[in-house]
Amino acid sequence: MNYSDYMAANYDSLNALRRLGLNQYEAKAYLALASFGSHTAGELAESADIPRPRVYDVLTSLQGQGFVLIQQGRPVKYSGLPIHDAVKTLKKLRENDLSKELTK
Repeated sequence: MNYSDYMAANYDSLNALRRLGLNQYEAKAYLALASFGSHTAGELAESADIPRPRVYDVLTSLQGQGFVLIQQGRPVKYSGLPIHDAVKTLKKLRENDLSKELTK
């Protein structure tokens, strides 16, 4: 099964990731990394159908939200954290943001 077929079969997973606050490219990138293992940025852009100029922004955003780990080396590889860990981190970030807003 190629990645496009996999994405079509996992439409519900993509939508669930979108409901967690990820945009379309972030959801596609995370699902690719979590499902198929680590990728270089170029491999991820190709397999997840993300425009190459956007892939680094997407990976940076996912890392900031706790969804992706960077594996230093040549080439640099990116891997997805288990969804349970990623959701915990995202929940903590959202709670902190909400707390700051309520304080204002």
